[in-house]
Amino acid sequence: MQAALAIKNGLGIINDQYKAGAVDENDIMIIATAKVLGTDLVSDESAQPNPPASPASYRIPRVCLKPDVNVGCKNHRAYVKDSKKVF
Repeated sequence: MQAALAIKNGLGIINDQYKAGAVDENDIMIIATAKVLGTDLVSDESAQPNPPASPASYRIPRVCLKPDVNVGCKNHRAYVKDSKKVF
């Protein structure tokens, strides 16, 4: 919970004022879990190469790139390819 709260505060989200199309409470919990476990996160959300002006508008991949979050984020295809497994 502490990691999730730190991420939420770092995005400048106050109370439950989440923006449509951006991370929400569930997304933040998933990102925080990956951070605490030291593992990559798999998400097929678009990467937002140009970050929105407001961090509260970030999607999962952009939140993962924040220096204070620092969680690897891959799409499903990259995850399977990187696993070097044959399906």
